[in-house]
Amino acid sequence: GASAAIYTARKGIRTGVVAERFGGQVLDTMSIENFISVKATEGPKLAASLEEHVKDYDIDVMNLQRAKRLEKKDLFELELENGAVLKSKTV
Repeated sequence: GASAAIYTARKGIRTGVVAERFGGQVLDTMSIENFISVKATEGPKLAASLEEHVKDYDIDVMNLQRAKRLEKKDLFELELENGAVLKSKTV
């Protein structure tokens, strides 16, 4: 999610990330040794680094949010558990 958000933001596309917890499974991984340009790191450190990198761009981060429903109409509609509905051309 973070990589995709950064690349789309660099292209000038309005971008958002919805996450129950930013970093996802990476937060539960203690040893990462297969990430390009990083010899070895821990998941929480990598997640924190990605989050800091995302902050360098105009990206809407909706942390601590969980998707309830995704429906394709003219636009995609993503309903969050808190009742908010996000609309987008792509997901």
